Amino acid sequence: MATALLPAAIDIRITRIEQLFETFDPSPFRERDLYPAATTFIVDWARELNRSIPI
Repeated sequence: MATALLPAAIDIRITRIEQLFETFDPSPFRERDLYPAATTFIVDWARELNRSIPI
């Protein structure tokens, strides 16, 4: 019987949610872009995970 692979998680620890979002973006808070550094961090970690495991 095959076992299902559990999804992997990327932990991001911040003190304030505002640390993730671009402050110069004029959009409402829920629609703002992530800071480029946050995006790079997440993508780099995702690339290091086993590709057969969902994120």
